[in-house]
Amino acid sequence: MSELEEVFYKGMTYNDFVEAFTGKYHILEAYLNEESNQVLYVFLASDGFLGVLETPNEGLQKFERFQDMHDASQYFN
Repeated sequence: MSELEEVFYKGMTYNDFVEAFTGKYHILEAYLNEESNQVLYVFLASDGFLGVLETPNEGLQKFERFQDMHDASQYFN
């Protein structure tokens, strides 16, 4: 996951985020929390899954490591 964590950083704007992964990495799934207006984008890494939490006003906020997609899908629950 370190290969992805080196590309993304806290506070990164959505536009910069999209530019950084387009053509290089693929989002496996995006989960929306309508209450908080946050989106968790999940990427496949060589050693698990990396979730990137984004909000429209604050950009990238947090990075979460997951062992499987089920754990990622339960993030907002």
